[in-house]
Amino acid sequence: MYVISGGGYGGNSSGDGLSNGCSTIGISKTTPVEVMEQFYPVLFEEYSLHEGSGGSGKQRGGFGVNYKIKLRRGTAKISMVMDHGRFGPQGVLGGSDGGVNQVHVERNAETYIPPHLSKDQNIQKLLADANLDQNLICAIISRTVYPWIGDIVTNTEKLIQDYFSKSEIKDNKERQKHFRDLGHFLSISDRIGGYSLGDFQKAMEMAKMNAHSSSWHPAFIVRRSVVFFEDMLNNEPDMCQRVLNGLPKHMRKNFLDNIVGFMKLRQEEIQIYNQFVYDGLPLVPCIQKSTLSDDVLDELLAIYRELPKPLQFTRDDFIESISDPETILNMLRIGDSNGRIIGFAKGGPLEKYNFDLDFEDRNRGKNNTVFLEPVAIKNGYWGFHGGRELRQLFMMQVQSKGYKFMTSFAMRDVIDERKENDKNVVFVKKFDPERWDYFRVTL
Repeated sequence: MYVISGGGYGGNSSGDGLSNGCSTIGISKTTPVEVMEQFYPVLFEEYSLHEGSGGSGKQRGGFGVNYKIKLRRGTAKISMVMDHGRFGPQGVLGGSDGGVNQVHVERNAETYIPPHLSKDQNIQKLLADANLDQNLICAIISRTVYPWIGDIVTNTEKLIQDYFSKSEIKDNKERQKHFRDLGHFLSISDRIGGYSLGDFQKAMEMAKMNAHSSSWHPAFIVRRSVVFFEDMLNNEPDMCQRVLNGLPKHMRKNFLDNIVGFMKLRQEEIQIYNQFVYDGLPLVPCIQKSTLSDDVLDELLAIYRELPKPLQFTRDDFIESISDPETILNMLRIGDSNGRIIGFAKGGPLEKYNFDLDFEDRNRGKNNTVFLEPVAIKNGYWGFHGGRELRQLFMMQVQSKGYKFMTSFAMRDVIDERKENDKNVVFVKKFDPERWDYFRVTL
């Protein structure tokens, strides 16, 4: 997401400067915040004029803008391109200097002010010693942006052209194309690289981690992965071929095999969807009462390992935890109570779990709370309300055993939705920027 904000223009003999004027990067206009909020997981909590930032005087400079952007889910990286990060625009004829650009990053209840590096003398020296033009580096980095569509293309091209106009190749269109292509090459390399390093198991784990960090519902992991690969291969085929040709043979094979693997999984998902839509195949949640056979334990372990690793709270002792008499377990089966297992919900007394986080649940040690681990459902079977059925059955079991509370982790948007429907749901601890929060339900 690119935010090209306005700024204050200098004052002149006929009056004050323009406030929140168009960026000088190709006279780019700021994209409406409503549009950015619709397309990206962000919330603009403030967008206002920076009063007094033009400096005092008879003819003042125009005001710049203040804006505060909140990341609503997932994780993100940010870079800010600006001038006057250390000293404001100089006043003349007795007028005072204008305001300094500042960036404040709030994370985990702490505020961090990153240094303004573009004018840093050490950076400048390193670039000079290496005979590198910083404008060309910025142009290359700008072309690595993804996805390369719509307004992103328009705004980024203006940005790149502005860098070229300040560089040593401002009149050399051929070399400008070379550096654009280099940025594009790096963008494709970044997207291909991770999926060429290992087999499909590693590729799937990477996709799950990306989905978790982006707050995707598990039902979208395979579907969006296929779209990701198809978009790259169909819309950027020449550059993809160049990147793949530069990889060792075994890495090319890994990447292409992984694409085939995701497409096969997507076909399986469509077949499963047809079973539910046309055949009315029921999902049946069942309370587990009897001792589990080794075959059933193997099935549960296989489903459990499909969860992203951060959600595997008992990864090191899963089988042992299943056998613990205080563990609460119910399963999701196809067809009837004897059908094939495709998911389960599992949890136990809060005291059995150590989250290794920077907070302590006030109910720990009171033996009145059960922790529900993230629900595990086999790939292809998400999106048919099986998870909701498992959670409801689990809560009934917890309540029948005399517990007063149930806690768990979920994405913030999911918890907010549950709070709207159930006044007994409360946040206990919010974690930013992950938005993977800890909540409590009073039973």
